[in-house]
Amino acid sequence: MDEVLDNVDARTRNFLLKSSLLRSMNDALIVRVTGEENGQMQLEEIERQGLFLQRMDDSGEWFRYHPLFGSFLRQRCQWELAVELPEIHRAAAESWMAQGFPSEAIHHALAAGDAKMLRDILLNHAWGMFNRSELGLLEQSLAALPWSNLLENPRLILLQAWLMQSQHRYSEVNTLLARAEQEMSVEMDTAMHGDFNALRAQVAINDGDQDEAERLSMVALEELPLANYYSRIVATSVHGEVLHCKGKLTKSLAVMQQTETDGPPSRRMALRPVEHHSAKRNPLRPGLPAGRLGEPGESLPAGTRTAS
Repeated sequence: MDEVLDNVDARTRNFLLKSSLLRSMNDALIVRVTGEENGQMQLEEIERQGLFLQRMDDSGEWFRYHPLFGSFLRQRCQWELAVELPEIHRAAAESWMAQGFPSEAIHHALAAGDAKMLRDILLNHAWGMFNRSELGLLEQSLAALPWSNLLENPRLILLQAWLMQSQHRYSEVNTLLARAEQEMSVEMDTAMHGDFNALRAQVAINDGDQDEAERLSMVALEELPLANYYSRIVATSVHGEVLHCKGKLTKSLAVMQQTETDGPPSRRMALRPVEHHSAKRNPLRPGLPAGRLGEPGESLPAGTRTAS
């Protein structure tokens, strides 16, 4: 493979090295990452030269390098373009975001070591990723952010706590939320407290503590504005489940039916839960996994300011 790379001209070599950082590529990505004006033409020329480029679709819009050749190019890129790597990855992340692929953008934000970019992507797209079960990538992303950065954005604390909840790490959820509340320099608003308490209620019912679950769910419903649809649905569902467990079936049914009307009409069809493979099934709410909030594509729940 060294011979292949050494036998191309300098422009093609630069193109190969920079574009190898993309797991898949199209015209817009190539233009942004390599600086070439006609990315599609360059890709087709690379393909014509037999440089281990594969088409990914019938339209010929998407390409990728053969895995072995791509791995070789990325290694050489790290050696030869080490100083430029962070900026190349930032450019790739921006291009992926412009095309609506936040998960791919996150991979490049992580590689660039750009905490601000990573934070901004998570604040706007994390719940959609959560509902698509991209839990490993979310955990990796949150682990890459400084704790101080999370404290400035309580919605990210909430996300991390829901990840723990979805993995049945119930004691860690309460520890994380308590630590965050204690160490935040600015007091959270009431709505954010409601989001925290709705999650605590979910943890309590999953842990079999019906009385605490009922108390927390009622506190959360008092704190949450009507606009916080999904946390209200969680709290209401927990309340209904407690009533069911206590044998108050008529009241339980009425409360559970309330969850169907808590969201705006345009979103009620979207309230059908997403099942995570790792989630426990709930006998009263068989589709609702531990950790369901929102719907694919929505931003994090309201309640706190986004850091500048």
